[in-house]
Amino acid sequence: MNEPTWVETVGLLRGLGPHERATAHLLEQVQQKWAGRVVPRHSMSGLMITLPGHSNWNSAELWLSYSGDVFDLRLFDAKLLIAADRCTSTTASAVLDGFLERLAATDSSAAATHPTGPAGPADPVAPAED
Repeated sequence: MNEPTWVETVGLLRGLGPHERATAHLLEQVQQKWAGRVVPRHSMSGLMITLPGHSNWNSAELWLSYSGDVFDLRLFDAKLLIAADRCTSTTASAVLDGFLERLAATDSSAAATHPTGPAGPADPVAPAED
């Protein structure tokens, strides 16, 4: 199965409703750093971001949704919630970047060098202040 490209996913989101367009705009803000390093995948439940080659539901995944002018981010590793946050568009690109760093750290090569494991401590992230 071919993975969607960053540009394809952004284009798809741009053609949908206002919530998806807000998500597309956020993806464009972090595209230069993250395109090719993670894979955004649109679904009926929102946007799932995984590492390349990790499309199954038992791998690490970041879920991103937007509603009521608030982005909701939830990071899972093997279906266990390891971090969650909500933010507005003012801080969304910085918050998303932090979550993508944690997602990338779940890669097995990163786990060997991280002192507390693949994604650091399993404590949820405190909500960001806007």
